[in-house]
Amino acid sequence: MILPGTASVLPCPRIPGDATARASRRPTAQRDLTCEAEVIQTFASGFYLAVDDPGPHAPPHRWMLPIMGPEAMVLPFGVVVPTLDSTHLRSLQTGTRASVVWEPPPARPQSSHPRTAAHGSQPTEPPVIREIELPDFTVDVVREHRPMRVPALRWPDIDRARVTELSRRLHPGSPDLADRSLALASALCTGDAAGAQAGVKALVGFGTGSTPSGDDALCGIALGLRCLGKDRDVDLLRQVLDPMPLATMTPVISGALIRAAVSGFCVPAVAAAIRTCHRLHASTSGGESLVGDVLEPLDRIGHSSGHDLFTGFLSVLTTASGTRAPHSPLRSVTESSSKGSSPCLVH
Repeated sequence: MILPGTASVLPCPRIPGDATARASRRPTAQRDLTCEAEVIQTFASGFYLAVDDPGPHAPPHRWMLPIMGPEAMVLPFGVVVPTLDSTHLRSLQTGTRASVVWEPPPARPQSSHPRTAAHGSQPTEPPVIREIELPDFTVDVVREHRPMRVPALRWPDIDRARVTELSRRLHPGSPDLADRSLALASALCTGDAAGAQAGVKALVGFGTGSTPSGDDALCGIALGLRCLGKDRDVDLLRQVLDPMPLATMTPVISGALIRAAVSGFCVPAVAAAIRTCHRLHASTSGGESLVGDVLEPLDRIGHSSGHDLFTGFLSVLTTASGTRAPHSPLRSVTESSSKGSSPCLVH
């Protein structure tokens, strides 16, 4: 059974320090390589593969490759398979063996390639995925796709009352997430490099789950800066993040989402919420309806990931408006109950 899929142009996150990587590769054609892989996690809407690196690296390492079905939240990296369903997923379990056929990428200047731009100082990148072979089905990658990217928008004067209203309606997974986010956003806005470094460290890995609350908020801050066209602030954030070994400081997927967000990439639901937030600030009426429209896609992202991310995004709007939004009346929840171990998938 062959299922067509599309692969993102962004690289998959590297799994650091994986002593089990065998670097097994065998030529299948003049220019192709087949590498061993195995299922490391399955979900109702997709699964993750750990794929041996096809390059001549020592020691060998692995890449985490998300395979996303039609109900999955589309991550900026990985393979989307529209016809993947529960029948296929039931044939998989942790440890199921697979193989991935790679095609070397065409030669091009590294600095201009979107793979490099999205991941800053990432040391290596895999070539193009052509085929994923599993025991009961094969994914045939028919083309590459570009993930969603948030553009710089022309914002009107930011309505402080509407920022406050949105803040009050958010339910982030950690009670002090807004304070941590505002501290980083303020440091970036003022060009305070030391404050920015401290602010990033206060957020990376903060919380529990496959995408901790602090990481989600950091993504929101990066997207907010890009959306407002604050290139200088984005550059400062990148300078702080580039030397950090995020893959050892926080879950692999989460660290990769942070680096993608710094380059403006995000999941479609977040892009929709940001566009609606922009409309909210540009409108003179219908505010309450648009507030609900901002929140609706966020409610569908993880346990609290959408609200955590937008807590970071609103901290940028708050800083840009020159005022500090009051604390939102947060739910009394523990981090473990609000942030589970599930990834950024709808299930």
